[in-house]
Amino acid sequence: MFKKVLASLTFAFSLHAAGAHAALVLGAQTLNVGGSNVTTGSGTVNVLSAPSLETLGNTLPSGLSNLLAPPASAANYNFYDDYLLNVPNGSAAAIATSFSFGSLFNINQLQIRLYSGNTPTLGTPAGVTIQSWSSPISAGTFSGTVVSLPETLLASGNYVLEVRGLVTGTAGGSYSGQLAVAPVPVPAALWLLGSALGLVGTASRARPQQKQS
Repeated sequence: MFKKVLASLTFAFSLHAAGAHAALVLGAQTLNVGGSNVTTGSGTVNVLSAPSLETLGNTLPSGLSNLLAPPASAANYNFYDDYLLNVPNGSAAAIATSFSFGSLFNINQLQIRLYSGNTPTLGTPAGVTIQSWSSPISAGTFSGTVVSLPETLLASGNYVLEVRGLVTGTAGGSYSGQLAVAPVPVPAALWLLGSALGLVGTASRARPQQKQS
């Protein structure tokens, strides 16, 4: 099954050459401006269609400060961009994201993560973390393209794709990347979910029971 998913992803990436792509709308953004966290955004939810190749990216202003607590872990970042995603009912999708080092302009420590729900949250996500923060990449470090979010299977529902980084330039900074979306047969997705639940049930039955006193 995973070979089929990989083949679908490869096909989705090939759509880019034919020009079949669109831009994800930024649902919410948190910046630190003048010592205060400012959150703006349209709240727009991007409905994913498969197969497709979407672009994501943003141009950030200059003069940003490090984000204030919470969370304390955000001290080395001064922006969080949240793309709100939806996989329609009755469908499932496999997604993967990549960034080109050449697309980074005055951006350091760029990372991406994915969690369930539709509420952007600094620090610990309000939903279930599906992919934790990727390894950071910085402008001028390497050349070529890096896959930041590996192939990930999503059932129908809402998700937040979150990007964070540190704008270092006095003239601001920018980044861009791609999100490949491939179709996955719903029965296959349900089979995976059933297998996971089966493993949980097996583990529960395997626990030793305490004797009644």
